[in-house]
Amino acid sequence: MYTYDNSTTAVHSSVIGNVSEDELFYLMSRGISYDDSIKLIVKGNILSNINIPDEYWQKINDIIDSSGGE
Repeated sequence: MYTYDNSTTAVHSSVIGNVSEDELFYLMSRGISYDDSIKLIVKGNILSNINIPDEYWQKINDIIDSSGGE
């Protein structure tokens, strides 16, 4: 990432990988379906790591809700 302004603070992170089997097992053992468990984990990973206006946050949340579990 390149910035051309000394007053800019840039932060970048990425999470790539499989859904944790332990997290999935924990949620499913509490009666949450497989698909809903996947969505909850994905939401937690994505939405907790971004700082955007509420209207965009809701759009991303809606996209995740409308997607399949796998």
